[in-house]
Amino acid sequence: MAPKPVPPHDFADILVLPHFDAHVVRNATPPLQLKLDVMFRFRRNEFQQRYDVPTVVGNEDFAWTIQFFAPHNEPPKPAQGGQPAQPGRRFDNLPTVDPLTGVVTATTLGVYLYQIELKAANGDRLGSAVGRLQVHDRIVDWWFGNDSLTTALSPGLAHSQVSMYARFSDDNSGADLVGDITGHDYFPLTSGDPAKVAVDPRGRVRGLAVTTAPVTVSGQAPGKVNTLPVRVVDYAKARQDLRPLHIRDLAQAQQLCNLAFVAEGFTDTAVDKELFDSLATQTSVALFTDKPRQEPYAELGNSFNAFKVFAPSQQQTITCGFQVTDNNAVLGNNGNPIPFPGRVPGGVAGDFNLEQLVQIVGLPKQGETRTPQQLRDLWARQGLRGYSPNNVRGDALVNAWRNHVSDGFLQASDTLFGLYLGSRWADGSSVPTSGEPAAPVPSPLVDEPGQVLSQFIARLYDFYKQRPQREMTLDPRRHPPELYATKDLTNPGNSVIAYLAGLQYVHPPNHPIGQNWVPHDGELRRSRGLVAIVAYDEFLGGTCFNNGTLTGETVSSAQAIRFTNPDPSRPELMRRVPPAPPTPDRPLGIVNADHFINKVAHELGHSFNLGDEYEDFGSTADPGVALDRRDPEADNLSRIGFLQVPGPQRLINPDLVKWLALPRMRMSSRLLTIALQDDAPPHNITVTVPKGEMPQWVRAWNEKIPVSLLGFVVTPTRRQLPLRLAAADLRFLPNTTIVAPPDENAGTFVLANPTGALYPFFEAGSVVYVPVADANGQPVTVTDPRVAAFLRQTRTPLNSTRDLTRPDQGVQTPVPVPQFAPPLDAYRVVGIYEGGNGWSRGFYRPAGACKMRNQEDADDKRGSFCFVCKWLIVNHVDPSRHAAVDKKYYPR
Repeated sequence: MAPKPVPPHDFADILVLPHFDAHVVRNATPPLQLKLDVMFRFRRNEFQQRYDVPTVVGNEDFAWTIQFFAPHNEPPKPAQGGQPAQPGRRFDNLPTVDPLTGVVTATTLGVYLYQIELKAANGDRLGSAVGRLQVHDRIVDWWFGNDSLTTALSPGLAHSQVSMYARFSDDNSGADLVGDITGHDYFPLTSGDPAKVAVDPRGRVRGLAVTTAPVTVSGQAPGKVNTLPVRVVDYAKARQDLRPLHIRDLAQAQQLCNLAFVAEGFTDTAVDKELFDSLATQTSVALFTDKPRQEPYAELGNSFNAFKVFAPSQQQTITCGFQVTDNNAVLGNNGNPIPFPGRVPGGVAGDFNLEQLVQIVGLPKQGETRTPQQLRDLWARQGLRGYSPNNVRGDALVNAWRNHVSDGFLQASDTLFGLYLGSRWADGSSVPTSGEPAAPVPSPLVDEPGQVLSQFIARLYDFYKQRPQREMTLDPRRHPPELYATKDLTNPGNSVIAYLAGLQYVHPPNHPIGQNWVPHDGELRRSRGLVAIVAYDEFLGGTCFNNGTLTGETVSSAQAIRFTNPDPSRPELMRRVPPAPPTPDRPLGIVNADHFINKVAHELGHSFNLGDEYEDFGSTADPGVALDRRDPEADNLSRIGFLQVPGPQRLINPDLVKWLALPRMRMSSRLLTIALQDDAPPHNITVTVPKGEMPQWVRAWNEKIPVSLLGFVVTPTRRQLPLRLAAADLRFLPNTTIVAPPDENAGTFVLANPTGALYPFFEAGSVVYVPVADANGQPVTVTDPRVAAFLRQTRTPLNSTRDLTRPDQGVQTPVPVPQFAPPLDAYRVVGIYEGGNGWSRGFYRPAGACKMRNQEDADDKRGSFCFVCKWLIVNHVDPSRHAAVDKKYYPR
């Protein structure tokens, strides 16, 4: 039978089971055998509820190869003292894998990196994945990484994965002494009640019936049995749990924006319930009352319903994917994330931080004792891309790196929705496994310096590039690969969406509000992404994820994880310290309410397609992601690859910057229905607006004020820009007039159609408005005409002070613009500023400060949305408020 071609698909990646950070044990009784299973996950289109995940091993439709590399072996030696150059030993005695069975054979102890290349049977390259394999002599002990586990009722699919960890023999090989053996099938798991909970060989548990008492899952090894309580929850059932916070119209909820606050990591106690209730209430009040810092949410309050739902978890806090430091000798305190993204105490200015160094040189081997200078000399010989001794000058940095290890793993938290912070090494690199970044790199035949070796090493060391620790997403050990792939996809079949879909209002007639939060990538839903999952955790975390359909926020801003070792003789057993409960002096306990409110407002900005404007990384050259020639999806960001004028200089074309064309408005109304056109030429247009707004249009008729009509064009993922202003697009009718007295009783008036064209796209949600005009009566945009002219003349951003090599989180002011007097707060001037999307260079944003950049700024103005972001949110929710927002908040 001829091999089948890979079906057409719009997303694909590569999975490796048991995971990307596996462990081989040479000596055990009975013998322990590791099998790798490579899987090609894909979806055929964005509406698919469940991903296809065929195995590659032994599948004639695919071909795969694996190349190993021993990073801690001796690298090449240059010619020195009359001795010839010597090749390195990093390709010596490598493990092998049987491509038909996946069985791993490894005879030499140590640490290995690998690259898997995957092809279709017809030779088409499907991508590559990188991972790590550690080889040990013996397992000394093992334990479950969960104290309890919740899984979904789903007879056909195993949702949750039991985490299992091991302590290994100290072999003096550089391999870790503790490791993640989840899914290795080394110690069989059995269910105490197979009618309710089933366990597959890889340790995923399948819920067959809802449990009232937990089912015990046991794991057995020679001389030891560990047990784990497992509960089964029906996430999809109807729940009348939505309680009111800010209600405007339940019967027409589908036409409004509905916001839900949902608990995660709060237990079923009176204290936790009261705390969640208080925080949700405070946040709702802050958003929907007249607080300039959180505008335009209050201005749009009549277009929102807000609810809270208390969903209890078995444990407090959420799971940490990353390991944390347990040796405070260098960083000054325990619990710092590995790799640590901050600066090392006593470090030299201009040096890497620990996270950057780890991404370039990898993690230290167990028992590393070499001096800082010896390590610098070693790194210089290893062919590491991006390594420079000029960025590793301080001994404090190298000493911190040498001790940047942990003796254990934090226990997972058993929360209802299974969110986690950061990621595990076992979860794989943040670099995609398909597409251009994951193009497989050829392995050299020998360990000799050269471009081929350097490129191969760079691809392998992508393993050390992990997601940011503050990123909060769905844990792949709680959400199966068939239903959850990456945070950038909608993943419509996951259990959180199923839970939201079943939510109903608490009071009769129990409106099924939850359906408003079910995403659909083929149609615009007004409540898409307006879900704030409130995580009872003090570590700083927050993300808009699931392709902008969910947000998650922790309740405080700690930079380290507090943990304990219940058994001092076993430092590998690490449990998080529960949050300190509320007291009379601190009625919210660990909760930092101001921080949380600012975080929610920021993350909801993502739900309206606003991108992050802050800077995490500096660079001496524009990063590759900034060189993409496509305009970014986010409406408030652009990049040099899209804007750059051809030529050697870094000049940009302002006319391509999408937000510069946004019109200012001094009167505005939202169309309630699609505009109607006369059948007979010139096809005049009748619009319907709220009756309470009719007096301004009577005035416009009486005074013959020019009026414009702008179509509502928002994609299902909420993208609005660029505006469709070209005449051929038939979505914009400028500078027309009202041709007859408005009908105040009907809420309608008729606009002249000077073009005579048919306009089929002025749908409900479009805006009819009177533009703000300059002294000559010409409509103006959000960018002052003098600023716009200056940008066209200079073709450079407005930043007055700029070191593109270093990230700048501060407020930035514009350079002087001829004949233009900036407002008192000059950073509010709308234009083009460089720095955003996490980078110091190559990305551009609209203003010098914004909530999408400076959300934690102590000053309310600097911590609020810039005018462009306000405009975009208003235009999506209720464009009738454009004029009011312009009057109150346009920079003057």
